[in-house]
Amino acid sequence: MSDSPGFPDSAARDRDEAESASAFAHPPVAPDATAAY
Repeated sequence: MSDSPGFPDSAARDRDEAESASAFAHPPVAPDATAAY
């Protein structure tokens, strides 16, 4: 599924978790709206 061969999935997962944590830290909208997005 990764377009970059040799790139560890763990790195992508860590980045995704970091972005998710940042979004949850200061959500621009209600959780319901965020979930819909």
